[in-house]
Amino acid sequence: MEQENREVIPKIFPVRLFLHLGWIIGFVVIFSIFFVQREATEHYAEALKQGKELGLSLPKEPRLAPEFRLPDLSGKQVSLADQRGKIVFLNFWATWCPPCRAEMPAMERLFQRMQNRDFVMLAIDFQESQQQAQKFMDEFQFTFPVLLDTDGTVGTTYGVMGLPTTYILDREGRIVASVVGPREWDSETAYAFFEHLLNVATIEARLQ
Repeated sequence: MEQENREVIPKIFPVRLFLHLGWIIGFVVIFSIFFVQREATEHYAEALKQGKELGLSLPKEPRLAPEFRLPDLSGKQVSLADQRGKIVFLNFWATWCPPCRAEMPAMERLFQRMQNRDFVMLAIDFQESQQQAQKFMDEFQFTFPVLLDTDGTVGTTYGVMGLPTTYILDREGRIVASVVGPREWDSETAYAFFEHLLNVATIEARLQ
């Protein structure tokens, strides 16, 4: 009888051990996900706070941005879908628009500061030719990417009513902020806004 008990013990013990280890590992994973999600929520709350200071419109329920494919100044087709996983700064403008001209130096500084980050700036020239946009970019030596919405189809789809109009997209392609009119995109408030959005994107990527 004692011999049988001795034979049963080594069989039962590993099973119990593995069950306990499974519970511990599961608890640690759930606990880690909880804190990571809370960290993302805190960064997003800070982004909203900075966005309000910038005077941005912040929807309660972010909606998916309409997909588009437009040529850049060299003729290369650029798709919005290809930018998934990055924060996208989407700006509608025109060369004849004084407020657009006024905010572009700040856009250039933001673009330079966010180089090598998961950040994309797409300046969509509204209803103008490639020659007009290229001449303007060359004259003022701006280096951020420009796309051509020559017939205004994309601007109309986005509901653009005035220039400049800017949309901020999260890594899932959802519109998390928008604004009509120029903003100081190179201000510390703007930098903090984008840094918090980038932190949220980094954290969300870790959860996937």
